[in-house]
Amino acid sequence: MLRRITTLTLGLLTMGICFAEDPVVRVQSIKPVDKSGKSVLMQKRPTDPKAYPVSVNSTGYLKDHFITDKNTIAALEFLIGGRVGINKDTDIEIVSERSVADKNVSVKRVILKNGALWVKADSSKMKERLEIQTNGGVMGIKGTEFTVETSPDGPTQVSCFESSSSTGGVEIYDTQGKTIGVAKPGDEYTLRLKQGPLVKHYDNPEEFREQIGRASCRERV
Repeated sequence: MLRRITTLTLGLLTMGICFAEDPVVRVQSIKPVDKSGKSVLMQKRPTDPKAYPVSVNSTGYLKDHFITDKNTIAALEFLIGGRVGINKDTDIEIVSERSVADKNVSVKRVILKNGALWVKADSSKMKERLEIQTNGGVMGIKGTEFTVETSPDGPTQVSCFESSSSTGGVEIYDTQGKTIGVAKPGDEYTLRLKQGPLVKHYDNPEEFREQIGRASCRERV
């Protein structure tokens, strides 16, 4: 899988953020894609010259990177609530920002540097909003299950399967903070860099989930 970069934005990124004193994520699982091979999850802090391997239950802080190779998928548990699956050959960064749309309420944001993510978040357990940033825009979630895949020069695809939030899906904004739409269960949004979004709806979200799950870029953890 080619490495990818994407941006889904809902506010202005705060510059010069200091590291948090407390961890914000915990490694929940690390699994091999090929059961006969080895799985390795790497973590890198901004002050570290190199990434280093980590194990289940390791913790991560703001600005940390978590990196998988071509034979590894993993899952991170946000300590504020929610879970993020990391696909193979993927690099994500954990960052903090203050969202203009949220009236300066602190939110947690994951920047997807490349690859694909599967996210499942329960609104009843999340203490704060979670955002996924790619070069196509920003996805704001309080409680839902969805996948996102992106490439540096191509489209970003958001597929929503279920929602437990009051908004009923994944809120999607462009890089200027303008609302693109809300992906409801069964919706597939394709965000194109220089064109409007393409939206498809599948009447059976469960069949839609299975269809996406069978694709190579949508492996779950």
